[in-house]
Amino acid sequence: MEEIAGILAIIFVIGVPSLALATHVVVRPLFREYAKMKGLKADKSEVEARMAQLEDVVHDLGWWKPSDSAASWRPANGVPSLMRITSLFPTATEIAFALGAGDDVVGISHECDYPPEISERKVVTKARFDPSEMTSAEIYHEKVETNRKFGSLFRLDETAMWGCQADVVITQGPGDFSLVSLPGVRAIAEGLNPRPELMILYPRHLDDVLDDHNRVGFAIQRMSEARELVEGMRERIEAVEAAAQGARRRFVSFVQWLDPSFSGGYWIPQMIEVAGGVDPLNTSGLSPTRFHWAELRHHNPEVLVIACEDMDVERLRSEMHVFSERPGWWELSAKRGDRVFLGDGAYFTRAGPRLIDGLEALAWAINPDRFPEPRPEVLQRFGD
Repeated sequence: MEEIAGILAIIFVIGVPSLALATHVVVRPLFREYAKMKGLKADKSEVEARMAQLEDVVHDLGWWKPSDSAASWRPANGVPSLMRITSLFPTATEIAFALGAGDDVVGISHECDYPPEISERKVVTKARFDPSEMTSAEIYHEKVETNRKFGSLFRLDETAMWGCQADVVITQGPGDFSLVSLPGVRAIAEGLNPRPELMILYPRHLDDVLDDHNRVGFAIQRMSEARELVEGMRERIEAVEAAAQGARRRFVSFVQWLDPSFSGGYWIPQMIEVAGGVDPLNTSGLSPTRFHWAELRHHNPEVLVIACEDMDVERLRSEMHVFSERPGWWELSAKRGDRVFLGDGAYFTRAGPRLIDGLEALAWAINPDRFPEPRPEVLQRFGD
């Protein structure tokens, strides 16, 4: 109970209007560290029980309470709260829609493309260059130059941001390539009236991915939906891990960008491990790592999965000559065993609900006798 008292003091300092963000941005990390110190699994029942305990205290204080459907939380005076959300990158948009808040999304980035009905929303970013006719090598070069010159790949439309009048703005944390400038987003957000909450998503592991779904749920008043969604995602992860138990662990290389070549980063090595493989090119939590063709030949993976950011399977197929024309391509174990796969990067590199579809597809590629074949738009076998 001492932890609860300390957290409530923090909330008072931050302010009751920021309760949703305060509880999850501050509380969950503290409880996870507490669980680790106690030798408990930080992502399991101990943390969930303490989060529920805090919510009960908040409810008893009369600050917030569930609506009749328990689908979302409303102010204690019973007046409906209309949430307006601006999402500055695709992952956040997909999470909001998965939580049933699609009607609350009023602003999106130009790269938000899922679900299909997202096209009806106001676009608040603009591309600094058009990659549609570029090769992967040209796109990478342009990203490097654009990031060096401007510090971000997207340009924020401040007028459009004003028009959205968002309560919450969700953006991506820093990375090798920043989609939007965090200082720019902060400066615009601070000048808006009303001033929105700014939420930054920065996942590095699968647990972070799940936590971000909960954090978004708290911020947009969809806590019940978030809990249900995360529980379902966790159950699917655990089902994959259980089904892969006992199978021979194969070397699996995941290519996140073709030219220059980068291995899958952050949560992807962990996905490979959960699905029953071993990633020789990268380590869970690290950014995508550049590698040379000679390294891939040296590791000689038994399974090779290629799923690039912002590329669907057909576009990726058109660029496979980057690998297939290299010396030693036909000698790779993955190629000789007909275990080269092409995937839609959205199912592997976006940390949203569809990531679990990618995990299940990856498990099929590694152990096809234990898992069902995925839809071809998610992952399919590559044949020359």
